Amino acid sequence: MDTHKLIRRICNVGIGVLFPCFMLGLLWFLAGSLEIEPTAEQMEKARMSAGLYMLATGIPCVVCIGFRMKYRK
Repeated sequence: MDTHKLIRRICNVGIGVLFPCFMLGLLWFLAGSLEIEPTAEQMEKARMSAGLYMLATGIPCVVCIGFRMKYRK
């Protein structure tokens, strides 16, 4: 198998897994805490966690997109 095809397939799988995870983090950031009546501290913690989650999934997703663009046909 060609190296470029292998890299593209790995990047496609990475994008397919990481992008939905990033979108889930974005929804979590917008919704905040899922408590019935969250306090300001709970909302802050939920948004901070969602932001870190988005960083942890967004950066590798962007790297996969970059590799995918670099090794396109």
